Amino acid sequence: MFDWTENLKKRSTEHLNPGEEYQAASSVEAPGILGRGFAVGMGGAIGRGAAAVAHNKAIDEREITLADSIAGTLPVQKAVIVVTNQRFLMFTYGGMITLKAKELIFELPRDQVSHSTFKKGKLVDKIELHFVDGSAANFEIGRAAKLSVVAEALGSAPVE
Repeated sequence: MFDWTENLKKRSTEHLNPGEEYQAASSVEAPGILGRGFAVGMGGAIGRGAAAVAHNKAIDEREITLADSIAGTLPVQKAVIVVTNQRFLMFTYGGMITLKAKELIFELPRDQVSHSTFKKGKLVDKIELHFVDGSAANFEIGRAAKLSVVAEALGSAPVE
């Protein structure tokens, strides 16, 4: 199982402020992306169409309901979400041989994330990040990732 927290500690210290330390990290996807992949694999063209409609509806609703909120400013894409002792960060990532965080695409003082809710699924784990302005954003990732460590670092207990 790939450990983003250890990877960041070794390869991406240039993104840290003085005195800042990585506490937890996980790769994530926008809601519906993984479900779309599973639906396509299981349902062919019909599954692909249904998953695309559900994903697009979720994005449209997010843009309408989250305008002018913290959650509305989060990038909706494949990324690494990171909790440090000072900030909440999001990076793009990639690499041919070794995965590495690349571009910092979002940052927020840690105290602006009020809490998170984590739900373990059969194939996909989900996290909902709640912000002090009352907004929330959802992300998901396959079970092989360590999304639970991000939820734990933000002080939330898993929801069954």
